[in-house]
Amino acid sequence: LCLALALLWVPATAHGDARAHASIIRGENASISNFPSLAFIEARTSAKRGFACTGTVIAPRVVLTAAHCVFDIEAGHVTPASDYVVITGVADLREVTHGNVFHVSQALVNPDFDPSTLHGDAGLLILSAPTSAPALPIAGADEGALYESRTPVRLAGWGLTDPDHSNPPPILQTTSAE
Repeated sequence: LCLALALLWVPATAHGDARAHASIIRGENASISNFPSLAFIEARTSAKRGFACTGTVIAPRVVLTAAHCVFDIEAGHVTPASDYVVITGVADLREVTHGNVFHVSQALVNPDFDPSTLHGDAGLLILSAPTSAPALPIAGADEGALYESRTPVRLAGWGLTDPDHSNPPPILQTTSAE
C-alpha cells in the first residue's frame, strides 16, 4: 500500500493536487500470492499500542513504508527500531507463525519528511534478518508512464475498511484506484 500510495503521491504533488487516503474503504480480501512483497508492520510499545502500517519489501532486509509509520509525530522523534515487529508472507494475521515475524535493527526516516504536512512521507525499516518475501523493484526513470495521471493502480494493505469502525480486519485488503 505504501509503495502504491507513493506512486499516487509523487505525481499528485508534482501537479499540486495531493490526494492520499489512509484507508481502503470497502476493499475486498486479498491473497498474499497477489501481493507477495507486502509486509505488516506493528509498533509494540505502550505509546503506540495497536499502531500498525503496511510496508513493501524492497530488498531482503529492507521494508519501505510511510515516514509517519516510523516517526512518532506526537513525541517528535523516530520510534526505536526495537519497538517494531514486521510480518511477511501472510495475508491473514491470524495465521502468523514464528517464521513470518522479523525484528527491526534500524528505523530510518526520509530527511526531507515534514511531519506537519507529511511531505516526503517515506521511511525504511531494516530487518535484523532477511525475509524470503520477494523484493518489489522500485520504478525507474524508464517507467515514467507509471507516473501519468489516471494510471490505474491496485492498492493493498491492512487497515480500516469502514470509516465508521475503528477495528481493521485481520486480512489483507485490496481495491482499485485511478
